[in-house]
Amino acid sequence: MGRSPARFDGRVALVTGGGTGIGAGVTKVLSAEGARVVIVQPDQDSADELAGRLRVDGTDVSGIGADLASAAACRAAVASCIGLHGRIDILVNNAAVTGEPATGDLLEFPDAQLDAIIDVNLKAAFRCSRDAARLMAGSGGVIVNIASVGAFAAQYRSTAYVASKAAIVGMTRGMAFELAPHGIRVAAVAPGDIDVAGDGSKPPRNPYDAGGREWWERRSPLGRRGAPSDIARAVAFLCSDDAGYITGETLVVDGGWLSY
Repeated sequence: MGRSPARFDGRVALVTGGGTGIGAGVTKVLSAEGARVVIVQPDQDSADELAGRLRVDGTDVSGIGADLASAAACRAAVASCIGLHGRIDILVNNAAVTGEPATGDLLEFPDAQLDAIIDVNLKAAFRCSRDAARLMAGSGGVIVNIASVGAFAAQYRSTAYVASKAAIVGMTRGMAFELAPHGIRVAAVAPGDIDVAGDGSKPPRNPYDAGGREWWERRSPLGRRGAPSDIARAVAFLCSDDAGYITGETLVVDGGWLSY
């Protein structure tokens, strides 16, 4: 008997930041289910290296080098995907400034750091979505934005970051409303504490905890950190026909982190 069709056979997915962390998990799941995946990394060498590392027998993964902090780079990334495959059916806006580069004391927070966070976390997602949606219009497509539990609960020394992710949630609703007549669904996933290193380690202790005060720290009721694959499977569901009546929503995938 022949192989049963995979969920994303014949579909082209553009995944920004698709070579590391959560993005790599998304790339693996979508490509394993038949999608031709194009990942975007800040430079071509790293994009090619990571795409080659992720590629396995029977999958189609390629890389584009583009620093999405600029409008020109966003346009170039979308155009390059079209040049490779002639279409875009799925866009996953995962690229983000996160971790230590996204943190800092509010009273001393430099404008350059604020601009870097907003340029990638919000503007790049808006620009890539706009440019991809112009190509999807009529034939349909799905856009999935990667938000964060930080959109719903403040994180210490991360005001700019949580603001950017809260904006992603609002942008998802706005885009879903505007793009529905064009046959395009838009949704978001808000990850909780994800072990992007894959080794089960905890992130470095927050400086605020130096005195032993831990009242601000939530823990997952499920008793473990999430894995990139946990987010990737949620993204794949939203991209699939099983989610055909879901748009404008943000799916929180946090092991219950926001439940108390």
